[in-house]
Amino acid sequence: MAIFTYKSRFVNPEGLINQVNDAMPGGTQNSVAGIQVARDPGQLGSYYYLTALEAQMRFGNALYSGLYQYVQVLSTATAAPAQGVAAFWSSLTNAQNYIVTTDESAPDSGLFAGVFLNPVTKGNYGWIQVGGIATVQYKTTIANGAPAIGDVIIIDTAGPSNKFDDPTAQSTAATIALTEIKAIVGTAITLPANNSLGQVLLRGADWTF
Repeated sequence: MAIFTYKSRFVNPEGLINQVNDAMPGGTQNSVAGIQVARDPGQLGSYYYLTALEAQMRFGNALYSGLYQYVQVLSTATAAPAQGVAAFWSSLTNAQNYIVTTDESAPDSGLFAGVFLNPVTKGNYGWIQVGGIATVQYKTTIANGAPAIGDVIIIDTAGPSNKFDDPTAQSTAATIALTEIKAIVGTAITLPANNSLGQVLLRGADWTF
């Protein structure tokens, strides 16, 4: 796997990947004729890795160490991208073209692509986190009445809602449905809470090369 550096410096000189909402891959520039064209079409699908030190120095507590990917949001998606909500590969074609959707269906809960960093206009381009410590948005009422750090965290399969859940079955003798097994994304590294943002150590999303 090749790791590519962040390239949208023309749109965001500070390199703040959690503020990117590009209308074209890599942002836009004027051609000789004054027509807006894509700054860097080859950026689509590229990766950006942050160490813990880089994340702290450049983003404070907004982002953490991990792997990030530049994707396009499906223009026909219903749900709006926002910080902490899940992104999915809804088809093989979309996955190969680095197009993610915010709309979760029963099949899509097992096709987790990553976590959005910020609002992105449908059809536009931005970054999702696919590995490392990610900030996720928990559903309105998580299933576990006694959540704890280290709990298994899943995509909300009860909604579905593209939010995250802390399921009730957390013991060694747990009974968990297949729909929940395929929706596992990682473990809680901060205490999960209803309708709030929290940090999860991603096991590694189903990201593409």
